Amino acid sequence: ANDPRLKKFADARAAAKREAKDARQRAARDKELAAQAAADAVAAEKARALALKAGADKAAKDDRVKLKKAKRRAEKQLQKVNAAARDAGREALSELDFLKIMEDLEPQLCVALAERLGGEEAAVLAELADFVVCGVPKTAEPAKKIVKLSSGPKVRAPWSEGEIKMLDKACKRFKAGSMNRWEQVADYLNSQMNSKNPRTHQECISQFQKPLVDPKEHAKKLENAEKPPPPPVVAAAEVAAAAAAPDWSDAQQKQLEQALRTFPSSLDKNERWTKIAGAVNGKSKKDCVERFKALRAAIQKGKQ
Repeated sequence: ANDPRLKKFADARAAAKREAKDARQRAARDKELAAQAAADAVAAEKARALALKAGADKAAKDDRVKLKKAKRRAEKQLQKVNAAARDAGREALSELDFLKIMEDLEPQLCVALAERLGGEEAAVLAELADFVVCGVPKTAEPAKKIVKLSSGPKVRAPWSEGEIKMLDKACKRFKAGSMNRWEQVADYLNSQMNSKNPRTHQECISQFQKPLVDPKEHAKKLENAEKPPPPPVVAAAEVAAAAAAPDWSDAQQKQLEQALRTFPSSLDKNERWTKIAGAVNGKSKKDCVERFKALRAAIQKGKQ
């Protein structure tokens, strides 16, 4: 129980467990931070799109107000010309028809007609008269621009092995919790890879959240790493190939093989061979050691 090698093995095993636990905690923290960064990126994208939409709506509203004022000015100019023509006995619209046409006339067309009053008053009034008979023409409404809110990174080309290695290097360079970490990671990755299609910080987050190894395979490796190495065992075929020893009976040979299995090499060397000798009838520790060496030499010779 006081064997220093056993204590060393136990300490190493405990340290490995602590390191595995710390690694799991770090991975969980990094995953949580990456998820938060992804959520923040989506929220920022939505806020940006909403801000653009609000700006576009305000600009459209300002344009409508300006156009409405311009139409009012144009209506006054057209009304003045129509009244003057009517007073002079020339062809003109009645006040009721004029007001109805102005109500249906679109701002752009009304302003365009007012701009022609510099010398085409008769033609403008004739055109207004045609509107009374044929109706006011309507211009097609422009198609509304739809602003889509992005819900995440777009699907791009699969990551190459070089990109994955460079991403891992960038994540180690820019630690978790640093300001604008994923923007810095993406900039570093793109500058090092010199790609024509640079990766976004959202793509880096998505790739980072993917497991680098299969969880089941990783757990199996950890389980195997925690197991002590098996003790050396002399197989029956190898024993048969060893040099014959007349002073060793079959029963003693089997007792030696069983003792080698029972008392592993992780024990103290002197203690181990003392226990092995105690399990073999009529043989001393020296006899057991010499027999083991002879068998091992015969086996190694047979493999050459």
